[in-house]
Amino acid sequence: MQNSLNQEGITEIGQLYELEDTLGVGVVGFCMPESRAMSLMDEHGRCVIGLDNSKNYSQSEQKTMLAHELGHCRTGAFYNQYTPLSLREKCEKKADEWAILHCVPFDTLIFACKSGIRTRYELAEYFGVSENFMKKAIDYYLQRGK
Repeated sequence: MQNSLNQEGITEIGQLYELEDTLGVGVVGFCMPESRAMSLMDEHGRCVIGLDNSKNYSQSEQKTMLAHELGHCRTGAFYNQYTPLSLREKCEKKADEWAILHCVPFDTLIFACKSGIRTRYELAEYFGVSENFMKKAIDYYLQRGK
């Protein structure tokens, strides 16, 4: 799956909101004590993303959540409560992959490392994503032998 946006990828959370708006994906905020974010697709193929607004998430956390949920919408990787766990994991990985390729493109990651940014924390800050998401991105590229 190739990054279809640009070489730098999505650098700001605002770019994600612009993309979801362009794609016709609705984003709503509401209290979700069981989940920080979720995405749904209706019978007409329209997506909506729900983000928990009961807590004050950092910009990097918001960007990470929105990118992941947009990944579900862009790849069609949805499941329900009856879906087997193995298929759920595939859907989650597919959404993560989309988010990684668009928020932490490999060439930009290499550029950042060559520029002296070394720690996972510094990389997460550079890309504007959560540290946990940065770990996923690094693991993703390492597993693919990049």
